[in-house]
Amino acid sequence: MSEQKQKSQKPHYHFNLQNQYKNQTEGANSSTDPNDPPKCRVCGHHHVGKCHICGHVLNAKSNIYSASSCPSGGCPTSQELHFQLFSPSNADTFQQGWSLAKIIRRRVFVEERLSEPFPGLVCEQLWQSEVAGDDTTCQHSIGYFGDMPVTTARWRIVTQNDGQRMIKLDRICVLQRYRRRRVCAQLLAHAIETAARDAVTLNVVGVVLYCPLDLPYLASTLNAIGFQSYPQQQVEENGRQKVPFMKRLR
Repeated sequence: MSEQKQKSQKPHYHFNLQNQYKNQTEGANSSTDPNDPPKCRVCGHHHVGKCHICGHVLNAKSNIYSASSCPSGGCPTSQELHFQLFSPSNADTFQQGWSLAKIIRRRVFVEERLSEPFPGLVCEQLWQSEVAGDDTTCQHSIGYFGDMPVTTARWRIVTQNDGQRMIKLDRICVLQRYRRRRVCAQLLAHAIETAARDAVTLNVVGVVLYCPLDLPYLASTLNAIGFQSYPQQQVEENGRQKVPFMKRLR
């Protein structure tokens, strides 16, 4: 009879989240925010389940909690969409936000568009063109369900022919499984609210977005939240015909 194969002694890099949260909340001298997920010993990032920064998937069989059932009770629920804005002026947080934005955009604008996983020759070529340009000089909005980033948009200030400064929103996308949940509408509403609050400081008069003609649902969303279309100023960007939509802030 053949010798029984021994089980691998390779350690499983998982952690007991319940104990982790207990240690965080009970440690009187701990500087760790008790609302943060525990730090993974494999990738070094704070996450529950799949890491939203590098994509690492936790190898564990039990004691895995979703954001909606966080033992600490302090995490946003999985049904609550909330936003964070990352600016190049804050170098401490910008790289993290930009990394998240690139992951979402790569999945939507590259992998989904080409129907093939990254990396790949065609994927890599398309991806290089996607992140080329002034990406590092723009602000990036990230929308989360719980601790899962699901949507992003890029902000930059452009000057119109008449000399007026506008905030241009582009590279707007939502992960496929989170669509039809009004995520895009909430992202745009957040952008307008933030832009209106900072309009005087930034010396901008409005928000402009170029809507592709093949996305009629986006045009309907823009009309519903007060954007005005200018079909006579239709342009071509990245091989797609687009119509500018504008909303005045002041």
